[in-house]
Amino acid sequence: MRVVVALGALILIEVGAFVVVGQRIGLWWTLSTVLASALIGGAVLRGQMFGLFRQIADSVGADRLPSRPTLDTLLVLIAALLLLIPGFVTDMIGAIGLIAFVREAILERVGRSLSKKVYAAAHDHPNFVTINGTARFVDPQPIDRTPEGR
Repeated sequence: MRVVVALGALILIEVGAFVVVGQRIGLWWTLSTVLASALIGGAVLRGQMFGLFRQIADSVGADRLPSRPTLDTLLVLIAALLLLIPGFVTDMIGAIGLIAFVREAILERVGRSLSKKVYAAAHDHPNFVTINGTARFVDPQPIDRTPEGR
């Protein structure tokens, strides 16, 4: 329900922004600006998309979580998608998302939040123990690995 309300609000804000900008700079400049931002978003998206898919495939193939550069590329992809959406508010958010230090701040904040949640979940679960600050899963019924017949 929150998503529907947020999208409805975004649409109303975008329409209002179109009207205000269109009155200030004119219809053709408004349309040109929206088209230019969509072209920029498409170019960034095309340039980053295949690299991101390769990085994710490498991470999955190596059975590890995506690295920080992979997550940074994902944020660039999201910013490019926002530039593709017609509208001034989404274009501004997408343009801000292309700034490197903004992406670093987002990754830092999300990383801290996830670390706290993983730490809390590990301490609440009976099969997790913390060894040198690292949460590890402990199998409650260890497999007997001794060769049979001994």
